Order: sequence, then C-alpha cells, then structure tokens
Amino acid sequence: MNRNRHRDQICLRLRVDLVAGFECLLMAFVTAPLMVCFVLLFPVNFLLVSMLCIDLCSQIMSEIRVSETEFTLHDLHHSFNVIDLMGQLIKNKEDLSVFEIGFLIYSALLHDIGMINWENDTITSEKIRLNHGKRTFEFIKKGYLFENSCLPFSFGLYDSLYRQYLPELCQSHMEDIAFIECFSRNLIVDSQKIDLLFCAILLRLADAMDLNNNRAPYSLYKLLKLNEISDDHWKKHMRITNCKIDENGYYRVDGTCEDIMVFRIILKDFLLISEELKKSFSILLKKGGTLILAVMKETVNNQIQKKGFMIWDNKITLDYFAITKLFMGAQLYG
Repeated sequence: MNRNRHRDQICLRLRVDLVAGFECLLMAFVTAPLMVCFVLLFPVNFLLVSMLCIDLCSQIMSEIRVSETEFTLHDLHHSFNVIDLMGQLIKNKEDLSVFEIGFLIYSALLHDIGMINWENDTITSEKIRLNHGKRTFEFIKKGYLFENSCLPFSFGLYDSLYRQYLPELCQSHMEDIAFIECFSRNLIVDSQKIDLLFCAILLRLADAMDLNNNRAPYSLYKLLKLNEISDDHWKKHMRITNCKIDENGYYRVDGTCEDIMVFRIILKDFLLISEELKKSFSILLKKGGTLILAVMKETVNNQIQKKGFMIWDNKITLDYFAITKLFMGAQLYG
C-alpha cells in the first residue's frame, strides 16, 4: 500500500508537462561544454519552467533507487555526467542544431528510466538491468513514463518528433552497435538538421565512459547487501576520481585502486570502451556527416594508481611456422 501511495505521488508530478523541451535542463547543465551553444540559443525566460522540470526529473529518477536498491546511482548526477561527457566528445559543438541538443539532453535524462520497477517484484533486478533499454523504449513510445500510470507527459511543440525518434535513441545504448547503423545522419525538421546516428554514438560513449565515483557513494555502499555483479559495479566506481577527454584526444581515467580484482574489472571496462570507440570511428567514417568526435584515440589513457599490487600487460605470441616444423620433424624426438 505504501509503495502504491508513493507511486501515485510520483505520478502526480507528471502533471507538469516537459513543455520546456531541451531547455528544461538549462540551470543544471549551464556549466557543461555542450551548453556553451545551448545558452546562446535560448532566452532566460525559460528558467522558471526549467527548474520545475529539473525537479520533476529528479523525482522520477530517484524512483530507481526506491525500486532497485542494488543498482549504482542512475539519477540526475548520472544524467549530468553523461551530458558533460557528450559535450567533451564533440569537436565542433557550434555545428549542433537546437534539435540535436534536444535529443542529446532528453536521451541523457531518460535513457535509464527502464530501470524503474513498477512490477512489484514480479521481475528480477538482473532482468531489469539487461532489458532496461527496451523497457525505456516502451515507456516513452507509449506516451506514459510508467507502465502503471495513466498520466501522459509531453515534449511540447515537437512532441511527435521526439516521440518518434527518442525511444530508439534511448534504447540504443543497450543494443549492439549495429542497431544504430540505420539511424539517419541528415534528418531535416523546420530547416534544421538532426544527426540521429551521431546522437546515438554520443549517448553510448558517454554512458559507458561515466565511471565517476559519485555514482557509488561509500556511505550508501556500507548499508547494502549486494550480489556479486552489483558489488563489482559499486567497487569499480568507487576507485575512480575523474574521467574526461584529455587535450591529446584520449579518454582519460584517474583514480586509485588497492584491489587487483577490482582493477581487472576496470580494465575490462576499458577494453569495452576501446572497442566501442573503434566501432564508432568506423561507422562515422562510412556514413559521413558534419559532426566530429573530439576523441581521436581508441586507447584509454589509464591513469589509475595501483597500490599494494603490480600487474603486467603481457601477451603471448605463437610462431606457428616453428611449431609446425617442430611437430613434423625429427626435432620432436631429439
């Protein structure tokens, strides 16, 4: 009963339409690199509506913490981190259209709403984690933020535009990269271009690159009883102090780690990010377009300080000719 009452209170907040569009996060994101263009495009009379929408989004995203206590924080801090990284990832921010900024902000804000569990424990946390991209698609596509709510939300004047393309854009961060290859790079709306493929690449990269420790506060970690997968995620984030695109075009990660097993988990993430960058470079080269990534290297600039252990990046290379010769000749038996 308490859970249903809490859900109803959250749903009532949806009476505030997201009519501000992409300007809804102006106050929160004004310091992010992406917002340099954004501030110049919108007048200050949107500020009041912006603050109301930020409050609304804060209420919505906090519900993930209520329903799924094992997850690292997928709240506004994560959205802000993603927006900040998106801004760092774009080389020519001045070429962004207002619609592209809108899709970037909305996708950063809403891509994880599928993690909210309104099924009253009829679905496991791990199933939610693996399928939250598809769940997010459904929530937005239906016109309802929550499956059990009957209160629609609106993207304002261009509601139909966002409703058409945003669901797949949000879903794409949990799909194989082949999922986005059909996304347009030159959609035109009201004489303005929308590069949906580039927006999807930015969302995927920025979401994967958000390893910040503000997503896993130690004070909260001490209170939780986590399964092995969740525990690994929390420990990984707690070791990271900073992640950014550096002046040399590398994705750089700083931190300190005293546990070799946690360090190996972090290295696994680095490999996934490197592979994602490699595939992103390939798709953008093949598809063409005007927007350019600021990151130029697929290798992660690993600046995590190891304490109490050493690790080597050793590789074994086999000489297949020598091995074949050994097993086919007299050398096998001396």
